[in-house]
Amino acid sequence: MIIFRQWLICIAIVLQGCDLLNKNSEEKPFVKLVPDHTPFIVSTLEATADTVHHYPEVFVGYLSDFRKGEDGPLPYPLPGIWWPVLNAQVYHIAADMNLSLGIEDEARVAIRGPLNRPNEGRVVLTYEEYGVYGDQSSALSLMAGERYELSVKLPDGRAYTAFTRLPRLPKWEVPDSVEMPLKLMRFSTGVYVEEYKEEIPFPYETAPEAVYTIGQFNYEYDYETFGMGKEAFLYSDRGPFWREGATYMIRHNNTFRDKQAFSPKWIDLQTDSLKYSEKAWGRLSQINKDLGKFYQNVFNWIAVETEDPWSLEDTRQVQAHLQRDTTYLFEISNIFKVGEGENVLPKDQSDAIGVFGGYSAAYRTTTLIPIRGWDPDTLNWAN
Repeated sequence: MIIFRQWLICIAIVLQGCDLLNKNSEEKPFVKLVPDHTPFIVSTLEATADTVHHYPEVFVGYLSDFRKGEDGPLPYPLPGIWWPVLNAQVYHIAADMNLSLGIEDEARVAIRGPLNRPNEGRVVLTYEEYGVYGDQSSALSLMAGERYELSVKLPDGRAYTAFTRLPRLPKWEVPDSVEMPLKLMRFSTGVYVEEYKEEIPFPYETAPEAVYTIGQFNYEYDYETFGMGKEAFLYSDRGPFWREGATYMIRHNNTFRDKQAFSPKWIDLQTDSLKYSEKAWGRLSQINKDLGKFYQNVFNWIAVETEDPWSLEDTRQVQAHLQRDTTYLFEISNIFKVGEGENVLPKDQSDAIGVFGGYSAAYRTTTLIPIRGWDPDTLNWAN
Protein backbone atom coordinates (compact mmCIF):
# COMPACT_ATOMS: atom_id res chain seq x y z
CA MET A 1 0.00 0.00 0.00
CA ILE A 2 1.29 3.46 -0.91
CA ILE A 3 0.34 6.54 1.13
CA PHE A 4 1.68 10.05 1.38
CA ARG A 5 4.10 10.64 4.24
CA GLN A 6 2.36 13.82 5.37
CA TRP A 7 -0.95 11.96 5.74
CA LEU A 8 0.86 9.26 7.71
CA ILE A 9 2.09 11.85 10.21
CA CYS A 10 -1.30 13.56 10.45
CA ILE A 11 -3.09 10.27 11.07
CA ALA A 12 -0.57 9.30 13.75
CA ILE A 13 -0.99 12.67 15.48
CA VAL A 14 -4.79 12.40 15.50
CA LEU A 15 -4.86 8.81 16.72
CA GLN A 16 -2.15 9.29 19.31
CA GLY A 17 -3.65 12.56 20.46
CA CYS A 18 -7.07 10.98 20.96
CA ASP A 19 -5.48 8.15 22.90
CA LEU A 20 -3.67 10.58 25.18
CA LEU A 21 -6.89 12.52 25.78
CA ASN A 22 -8.68 9.35 26.79
CA LYS A 23 -5.89 8.34 29.18
CA ASN A 24 -5.33 11.75 30.70
CA SER A 25 -8.49 13.35 31.98
CA GLU A 26 -6.41 15.65 34.18
CA GLU A 27 -3.76 17.97 32.85
CA LYS A 28 -0.23 16.85 33.74
CA PRO A 29 2.87 19.02 34.25
CA PHE A 30 4.69 19.88 31.02
CA VAL A 31 7.69 17.62 30.37
CA LYS A 32 10.57 19.03 28.36
CA LEU A 33 11.87 16.79 25.58
CA VAL A 34 15.40 18.16 26.02
CA PRO A 35 17.07 20.38 28.62
CA ASP A 36 17.39 24.00 27.63
CA HIS A 37 20.43 24.84 25.50
CA THR A 38 21.16 21.22 24.56
CA PRO A 39 24.05 21.09 22.04
CA PHE A 40 22.77 20.10 18.61
CA ILE A 41 25.43 18.90 16.13
CA VAL A 42 24.61 17.64 12.65
CA SER A 43 26.70 16.71 9.62
CA THR A 44 25.98 14.49 6.61
CA LEU A 45 28.84 13.58 4.29
CA GLU A 46 28.38 12.48 0.68
CA ALA A 47 30.67 10.20 -1.32
CA THR A 48 30.21 10.03 -5.06
CA ALA A 49 32.18 9.18 -8.16
CA ASP A 50 30.15 11.72 -10.13
CA THR A 51 29.67 15.47 -9.85
CA VAL A 52 30.42 16.90 -6.39
CA HIS A 53 27.79 19.58 -5.88
CA HIS A 54 29.08 21.26 -2.72
CA TYR A 55 31.69 20.94 0.02
CA PRO A 56 31.00 19.31 3.44
CA GLU A 57 29.08 21.28 6.06
CA VAL A 58 28.51 20.93 9.81
CA PHE A 59 25.71 22.60 11.77
CA VAL A 60 26.42 23.50 15.40
CA GLY A 61 23.69 24.96 17.55
CA TYR A 62 21.37 24.38 20.49
CA LEU A 63 17.86 23.06 21.10
CA SER A 64 15.52 24.15 23.86
CA ASP A 65 11.99 23.09 24.74
CA PHE A 66 9.70 24.41 23.74
CA ARG A 67 9.61 26.85 20.85
CA LYS A 68 7.60 29.93 21.80
CA GLY A 69 4.69 30.87 19.59
CA GLU A 70 5.98 34.41 19.16
CA ASP A 71 9.13 33.02 17.54
CA GLY A 72 7.04 32.07 14.52
CA PRO A 73 7.53 28.99 12.35
CA LEU A 74 11.02 28.05 11.22
CA PRO A 75 11.63 28.68 7.51
CA TYR A 76 12.31 25.70 5.30
CA PRO A 77 14.88 25.44 3.87
CA LEU A 78 16.85 26.93 6.73
CA PRO A 79 19.22 29.70 5.59
CA GLY A 80 22.93 29.04 5.32
CA ILE A 81 22.78 25.26 4.78
CA TRP A 82 23.43 24.25 1.17
CA TRP A 83 22.99 20.48 1.40
CA PRO A 84 19.28 19.51 1.28
CA VAL A 85 19.88 16.36 3.37
CA LEU A 86 21.65 18.31 6.12
CA ASN A 87 19.02 21.03 6.00
CA ALA A 88 16.24 18.48 6.52
CA GLN A 89 17.93 16.87 9.54
CA VAL A 90 18.33 20.20 11.33
CA TYR A 91 14.94 21.63 10.37
CA HIS A 92 12.66 18.67 11.00
CA ILE A 93 14.05 17.79 14.42
CA ALA A 94 13.53 21.38 15.56
CA ALA A 95 10.25 22.15 13.78
CA ASP A 96 8.49 18.78 14.04
CA MET A 97 9.41 18.38 17.72
CA ASN A 98 8.46 22.02 18.43
CA LEU A 99 11.90 22.93 19.73
CA SER A 100 13.65 26.30 19.77
CA LEU A 101 16.73 26.35 17.53
CA GLY A 102 19.79 28.43 18.39
CA ILE A 103 23.14 28.73 16.62
CA GLU A 104 26.75 28.59 17.76
CA ASP A 105 29.17 30.79 15.84
CA GLU A 106 32.33 30.31 17.94
CA ALA A 107 32.82 26.54 17.92
CA ARG A 108 35.97 24.79 16.72
CA VAL A 109 34.97 22.18 14.16
CA ALA A 110 37.13 19.63 12.36
CA ILE A 111 36.73 16.41 10.37
CA ARG A 112 39.44 13.77 10.09
CA GLY A 113 39.56 11.05 7.46
CA PRO A 114 39.60 8.77 5.70
CA LEU A 115 40.88 7.14 8.87
CA ASN A 116 43.93 4.87 8.66
CA ARG A 117 44.48 5.59 4.97
CA PRO A 118 47.56 7.14 3.32
CA ASN A 119 45.54 10.23 2.40
CA GLU A 120 44.12 10.72 5.91
CA GLY A 121 43.90 14.36 6.85
CA ARG A 122 42.37 16.66 9.43
CA VAL A 123 40.45 19.62 8.05
CA VAL A 124 39.41 22.56 10.24
CA LEU A 125 36.13 23.99 8.99
CA THR A 126 35.44 27.70 8.53
CA TYR A 127 32.45 29.40 10.13
CA GLU A 128 30.06 30.75 7.50
CA GLU A 129 26.67 31.79 8.90
CA TYR A 130 23.61 30.51 10.80
CA GLY A 131 25.61 27.94 12.75
CA VAL A 132 27.12 26.40 9.61
CA TYR A 133 30.81 25.48 9.30
CA GLY A 134 32.18 24.51 5.89
CA ASP A 135 35.18 22.87 4.27
CA GLN A 136 35.35 25.76 1.82
CA SER A 137 38.54 24.56 0.15
CA SER A 138 37.16 21.01 -0.29
CA ALA A 139 40.32 19.70 1.37
CA LEU A 140 38.67 16.62 2.90
CA SER A 141 38.99 13.52 0.74
CA LEU A 142 35.56 11.86 0.72
CA MET A 143 35.83 8.18 -0.15
CA ALA A 144 33.05 5.60 -0.27
CA GLY A 145 33.45 2.79 2.24
CA GLU A 146 35.78 4.76 4.54
CA ARG A 147 35.49 6.03 8.15
CA TYR A 148 35.55 9.65 9.32
CA GLU A 149 35.74 11.43 12.68
CA LEU A 150 33.97 14.66 13.60
CA SER A 151 35.30 16.89 16.39
CA VAL A 152 33.44 19.87 17.86
CA LYS A 153 34.56 22.05 20.76
CA LEU A 154 32.19 24.67 22.17
CA PRO A 155 33.30 28.04 23.60
CA ASP A 156 32.52 26.84 27.16
CA GLY A 157 35.09 24.04 26.79
CA ARG A 158 32.73 21.11 26.22
CA ALA A 159 33.92 18.82 23.45
CA TYR A 160 32.16 16.19 21.33
CA THR A 161 33.06 13.59 18.75
CA ALA A 162 31.40 11.12 16.41
CA PHE A 163 32.47 8.50 13.89
CA THR A 164 30.79 7.27 10.73
CA ARG A 165 31.53 5.06 7.75
CA LEU A 166 30.33 6.12 4.31
CA PRO A 167 28.61 3.37 2.30
CA ARG A 168 30.21 1.95 -0.79
CA LEU A 169 28.99 3.43 -4.05
CA PRO A 170 25.66 2.16 -5.36
CA LYS A 171 25.76 0.29 -8.65
CA TRP A 172 22.99 1.64 -10.84
CA GLU A 173 22.55 0.83 -14.51
CA VAL A 174 21.01 3.71 -16.45
CA PRO A 175 21.10 3.77 -20.27
CA ASP A 176 21.72 6.96 -22.21
CA SER A 177 18.17 6.76 -23.57
CA VAL A 178 15.12 4.57 -23.05
CA GLU A 179 11.96 4.02 -25.09
CA MET A 180 8.75 4.49 -23.12
CA PRO A 181 5.70 2.59 -24.49
CA LEU A 182 2.68 4.83 -23.89
CA LYS A 183 -1.05 4.28 -23.68
CA LEU A 184 -3.98 6.68 -23.69
CA MET A 185 -6.09 7.18 -20.59
CA ARG A 186 -9.44 8.93 -20.91
CA PHE A 187 -10.96 10.86 -18.02
CA SER A 188 -14.73 11.08 -17.48
CA THR A 189 -14.55 14.66 -18.73
CA GLY A 190 -13.41 13.36 -22.11
CA VAL A 191 -9.84 14.57 -21.69
CA TYR A 192 -7.05 12.20 -22.72
CA VAL A 193 -3.63 11.95 -21.15
CA GLU A 194 -0.62 9.76 -21.89
CA GLU A 195 0.69 7.13 -19.49
CA TYR A 196 3.55 4.66 -19.76
CA LYS A 197 2.45 1.05 -20.29
CA GLU A 198 5.06 -0.69 -18.21
CA GLU A 199 8.05 0.12 -16.02
CA ILE A 200 11.43 -0.24 -17.67
CA PRO A 201 13.66 -1.47 -14.82
CA PHE A 202 16.91 0.35 -14.05
CA PRO A 203 18.44 -2.16 -11.57
CA TYR A 204 20.73 -1.21 -8.72
CA GLU A 205 22.75 -3.05 -6.07
CA THR A 206 22.72 -1.93 -2.46
CA ALA A 207 25.88 -1.28 -0.48
CA PRO A 208 26.28 -3.55 2.60
CA GLU A 209 26.74 -0.51 4.89
CA ALA A 210 23.55 1.17 3.67
CA VAL A 211 20.17 0.96 5.39
CA TYR A 212 17.98 2.97 3.02
CA THR A 213 17.98 3.68 -0.69
CA ILE A 214 16.56 6.97 -1.95
CA GLY A 215 15.74 7.43 -5.62
CA GLN A 216 14.75 10.60 -7.41
CA PHE A 217 14.09 11.57 -11.02
CA ASN A 218 13.53 15.15 -12.15
CA TYR A 219 12.35 15.91 -15.64
CA GLU A 220 12.97 18.52 -18.28
CA TYR A 221 9.31 19.56 -18.42
CA ASP A 222 8.42 19.29 -14.72
CA TYR A 223 7.50 22.94 -14.48
CA GLU A 224 5.05 23.05 -17.36
CA THR A 225 3.69 19.55 -16.66
CA PHE A 226 2.43 20.67 -13.28
CA GLY A 227 1.65 24.20 -14.41
CA MET A 228 3.86 25.71 -11.72
CA GLY A 229 6.67 28.21 -11.75
CA LYS A 230 10.24 27.20 -11.04
CA GLU A 231 10.21 28.94 -7.67
CA ALA A 232 7.45 26.56 -6.48
CA PHE A 233 9.88 23.62 -6.53
CA LEU A 234 11.95 23.25 -3.36
CA TYR A 235 15.72 23.59 -3.87
CA SER A 236 15.29 24.72 -7.48
CA ASP A 237 18.56 26.66 -7.08
CA ARG A 238 20.53 23.48 -6.29
CA GLY A 239 20.49 22.14 -9.85
CA PRO A 240 18.41 19.51 -11.69
CA PHE A 241 19.53 16.55 -9.56
CA TRP A 242 18.63 18.03 -6.18
CA ARG A 243 15.53 20.11 -6.72
CA GLU A 244 12.07 18.87 -5.86
CA GLY A 245 10.57 16.85 -8.71
CA ALA A 246 7.99 14.37 -9.83
CA THR A 247 9.43 10.94 -8.98
CA TYR A 248 10.79 10.16 -5.51
CA MET A 249 11.01 7.07 -3.30
CA ILE A 250 12.60 5.91 -0.04
CA ARG A 251 13.06 2.19 0.51
CA HIS A 252 14.54 0.01 3.26
CA ASN A 253 17.21 -2.22 1.74
CA ASN A 254 16.46 -5.38 3.72
CA THR A 255 12.69 -5.16 3.37
CA PHE A 256 12.67 -4.67 -0.39
CA ARG A 257 15.40 -7.00 -1.62
CA ASP A 258 13.14 -8.01 -4.52
CA LYS A 259 12.57 -4.41 -5.63
CA GLN A 260 16.08 -3.25 -6.36
CA ALA A 261 15.23 -1.20 -9.42
CA PHE A 262 14.31 2.44 -9.79
CA SER A 263 13.19 3.88 -13.09
CA PRO A 264 11.88 7.13 -14.57
CA LYS A 265 8.21 7.64 -15.36
CA TRP A 266 6.49 9.30 -18.26
CA ILE A 267 4.36 12.01 -16.68
CA ASP A 268 2.20 14.21 -18.89
CA LEU A 269 -0.71 15.89 -17.15
CA GLN A 270 -1.31 18.43 -19.89
CA THR A 271 -2.03 17.69 -23.53
CA ASP A 272 -1.83 21.08 -25.22
CA SER A 273 1.54 20.11 -26.68
CA LEU A 274 3.33 16.88 -27.47
CA LYS A 275 6.70 15.83 -26.13
CA TYR A 276 8.89 13.82 -28.48
CA SER A 277 11.68 13.38 -25.93
CA GLU A 278 12.43 14.44 -22.39
CA LYS A 279 15.66 14.61 -20.43
CA ALA A 280 15.65 13.05 -16.95
CA TRP A 281 18.12 13.59 -14.12
CA GLY A 282 18.38 10.68 -11.68
CA ARG A 283 19.89 10.51 -8.19
CA LEU A 284 20.28 7.27 -6.23
CA SER A 285 21.53 7.69 -2.65
CA GLN A 286 22.33 5.01 -0.09
CA ILE A 287 22.04 6.07 3.56
CA ASN A 288 24.37 4.58 6.19
CA LYS A 289 23.23 3.19 9.56
CA ASP A 290 24.14 6.28 11.59
CA LEU A 291 22.13 8.63 9.39
CA GLY A 292 19.41 6.02 8.82
CA LYS A 293 18.49 5.91 12.49
CA PHE A 294 18.16 9.69 12.60
CA TYR A 295 16.94 10.32 9.05
CA GLN A 296 14.51 13.14 8.27
CA ASN A 297 13.24 13.24 4.73
CA VAL A 298 14.12 16.12 2.43
CA PHE A 299 10.66 16.50 0.90
CA ASN A 300 7.38 16.48 2.85
CA TRP A 301 5.01 15.15 0.22
CA ILE A 302 6.33 11.81 -0.96
CA ALA A 303 4.90 8.36 -1.47
CA VAL A 304 6.13 5.71 0.97
CA GLU A 305 5.12 2.11 1.42
CA THR A 306 3.36 1.67 4.75
CA GLU A 307 5.18 -1.56 5.60
CA ASP A 308 8.57 0.06 5.09
CA PRO A 309 10.53 0.48 8.36
CA TRP A 310 11.23 4.13 7.54
CA SER A 311 7.53 5.02 7.69
CA LEU A 312 7.28 3.19 11.03
CA GLU A 313 10.27 5.10 12.41
CA ASP A 314 8.73 8.34 11.17
CA THR A 315 5.55 7.56 13.11
CA ARG A 316 7.64 6.71 16.18
CA GLN A 317 9.08 10.24 16.15
CA VAL A 318 5.57 11.67 16.21
CA GLN A 319 4.71 9.46 19.17
CA ALA A 320 7.89 10.51 20.99
CA HIS A 321 6.83 14.14 20.60
CA LEU A 322 3.28 13.59 21.80
CA GLN A 323 4.25 11.34 24.70
CA ARG A 324 7.06 13.71 25.76
CA ASP A 325 9.66 10.94 25.51
CA THR A 326 12.84 12.51 26.89
CA THR A 327 15.04 9.60 25.76
CA TYR A 328 14.14 9.48 22.06
CA LEU A 329 16.42 12.18 20.61
CA PHE A 330 19.38 10.98 22.66
CA GLU A 331 18.68 7.41 21.55
CA ILE A 332 18.86 8.17 17.82
CA SER A 333 21.93 10.40 18.24
CA ASN A 334 25.52 9.24 17.70
CA ILE A 335 27.22 12.30 19.23
CA PHE A 336 29.56 11.40 22.13
CA LYS A 337 30.97 13.71 24.76
CA VAL A 338 34.73 13.93 25.26
CA GLY A 339 35.93 13.95 28.88
CA GLU A 340 39.21 14.68 30.58
CA GLY A 341 42.30 13.37 28.86
CA GLU A 342 40.45 13.27 25.51
CA ASN A 343 38.59 10.15 26.64
CA VAL A 344 35.32 9.48 24.85
CA LEU A 345 32.61 9.01 27.46
CA PRO A 346 29.85 6.39 27.26
CA LYS A 347 26.89 7.47 25.19
CA ASP A 348 24.57 7.76 28.17
CA GLN A 349 26.86 10.50 29.54
CA SER A 350 26.51 12.72 26.47
CA ASP A 351 24.45 15.88 26.88
CA ALA A 352 24.37 16.57 23.12
CA ILE A 353 22.14 15.26 20.37
CA GLY A 354 22.54 15.10 16.63
CA VAL A 355 24.05 12.90 13.97
CA PHE A 356 27.29 12.47 12.08
CA GLY A 357 26.34 10.24 9.18
CA GLY A 358 26.66 9.88 5.48
CA TYR A 359 25.57 8.43 2.21
CA SER A 360 26.93 7.55 -1.19
CA ALA A 361 25.28 8.78 -4.35
CA ALA A 362 25.11 8.02 -8.05
CA TYR A 363 24.00 10.72 -10.49
CA ARG A 364 22.71 9.69 -13.92
CA THR A 365 21.06 11.34 -16.92
CA THR A 366 18.93 9.67 -19.56
CA THR A 367 16.60 10.70 -22.35
CA LEU A 368 13.04 9.37 -22.44
CA ILE A 369 11.68 8.63 -25.91
CA PRO A 370 7.91 8.06 -26.16
CA ILE A 371 6.54 5.24 -28.30
CA ARG A 372 2.96 5.98 -29.39
CA GLY A 373 0.70 3.45 -31.05
CA TRP A 374 -1.84 6.03 -32.21
CA ASP A 375 -2.02 9.19 -34.26
CA PRO A 376 -2.07 12.26 -31.99
CA ASP A 377 -3.68 14.29 -34.80
CA THR A 378 -6.91 12.33 -34.31
CA LEU A 379 -7.19 13.94 -30.89
CA ASN A 380 -6.40 17.44 -32.21
CA TRP A 381 -3.27 17.69 -30.08
CA ALA A 382 -0.92 20.48 -31.00
CA ASN A 383 2.52 19.40 -32.19
